[in-house]
Amino acid sequence: MLSINIIPFLFTWFLGFENPAAPVNYITDEISWKASRRLTWEDFKAKADDKDPLHALTATNIDMKAKCDNGELKVKVESVFSTKESWSKNKQSERLLFHEQLHFDITEIYARRLYKELTSLKNACNNTEQLNKIADRVFDEWKKQEDLYDKETNHGLDQEKMKVWAGKINLELKSLEAYADKD
Repeated sequence: MLSINIIPFLFTWFLGFENPAAPVNYITDEISWKASRRLTWEDFKAKADDKDPLHALTATNIDMKAKCDNGELKVKVESVFSTKESWSKNKQSERLLFHEQLHFDITEIYARRLYKELTSLKNACNNTEQLNKIADRVFDEWKKQEDLYDKETNHGLDQEKMKVWAGKINLELKSLEAYADKD
């Protein structure tokens, strides 16, 4: 086994006052996904668990903020990498780092899917139950996809399957580019 992805997620529903698209300036232990910014081993700051059979652990989240403004849903969805929860026992392996990066990329795919579905929902402000159902379903699909990725690639050990997955992930990111976080 090479790696696993912890999937804690953040879901915030505001009916109130904040602007979810406003930039927030503060120091954080999270890295927002950007096509131009790939993970490095320096990003994995947590102490590795020597008893864990895994070689690395990537902790990613989907952070969603939503509010209604004059009956219109305003939503911000982004995928983030937690530096303080991610670790590696082998910071020399570029193949392992590539495997971990693809976990982060899968998180970005599901952030985009969630944004796409939420922004296409009609009368979303009058249907918070539907919003929550969509979010729950997308988060469940995301978790299953992460597990399937690890299973099919044998946690990154099967290089042929890694190539297949890398291609699928890149195609999906491109197909959902219109739904990427604009920050």
